[in-house]
Amino acid sequence: MTTEHSPTVKAAITKHAEACVAFEKLRDDADRLAAELETHRKAASAADAEANSARESVKALIRDGNPSPKKIHELKAQERAAYTLAEDYRSIAAEVEALFALAKVEAGDAKKDERECFANIVATRRDEQLAALPENLQPVIHAMALVERRMRLDGPGASWAMNGLVSLKEAMLREVFSVIERTYDATADDAKQDTVVDTVARPMGRERYDTMSPSMRYRLSVENQRAVANDARIAATQGGR
Repeated sequence: MTTEHSPTVKAAITKHAEACVAFEKLRDDADRLAAELETHRKAASAADAEANSARESVKALIRDGNPSPKKIHELKAQERAAYTLAEDYRSIAAEVEALFALAKVEAGDAKKDERECFANIVATRRDEQLAALPENLQPVIHAMALVERRMRLDGPGASWAMNGLVSLKEAMLREVFSVIERTYDATADDAKQDTVVDTVARPMGRERYDTMSPSMRYRLSVENQRAVANDARIAATQGGR
């Protein structure tokens, strides 16, 4: 059986679905950059290990005495090549890291939009349920009236009057609310679910990206400006050769 939603709820659900699509795209972009960054970092570490291995091999040849100059030259060439490769990977990783930082900001902003859209669905359903509540309160109103009548018959020496409560109505509301509170606490979680809110699908991966604080945004902006200026200086230097 398909539940027919109100136009307001439909609009909120549609807006949330659009926010989910936007977040999922930016999440995937950020995830891809994160994987690429990890790949280049691992490659740099592997190249460093290769360079260290070549250097240790040279030391071992020298310690053993009568080393072969040709072999040493080959190992030193391997060491230099590996170090150069490691630096290349680190340079690429730095560029990817800058892109990843921006991607995380965008994914965090999209996550915030999705959360706000979902909160709007919850708020819309809350307003609808509260608006419909008076139609279903007659049994509660009847019980409240009986509680009030019984308290009125207690007279001025009643226990509720000695508890610092300012009025009979306040005493009645407190007693009725205690019943509501106990009933709510005893109700299973699945019985508290909403037929609309709890069927709305939310995107995976939200825990990986958070909204960035203004101070962090400013710092990232400054770092990006410095990186752009540095790239421009390098390009100008290379162009003048």
